[in-house]
Amino acid sequence: IASGLIAAYDIIFKENNMSFNIPVGTALYAISNYYLTYTKRNYVPSNFHFDMLPPLDIYERDKKKRKILYSERALKILRSFIANVTTII
Repeated sequence: IASGLIAAYDIIFKENNMSFNIPVGTALYAISNYYLTYTKRNYVPSNFHFDMLPPLDIYERDKKKRKILYSERALKILRSFIANVTTII
């Protein structure tokens, strides 16, 4: 569903001569970036994992808490992104 929504936004933005970028720090960006930057020589299919995301500003040793921090940061980014996109459209 998310990739379809991104494709729709991309079409809308291109029709209005605007550029559209998936927000960095989100799972969709991370997995898209992974697939777009691989080389045939080192490609290994992969599902999303938190190590694909940019590092956090703070270090959290506890894995469960670290995943929560990644998720909270991504939600904050997405909320801002959605608010900006809906004002443009």
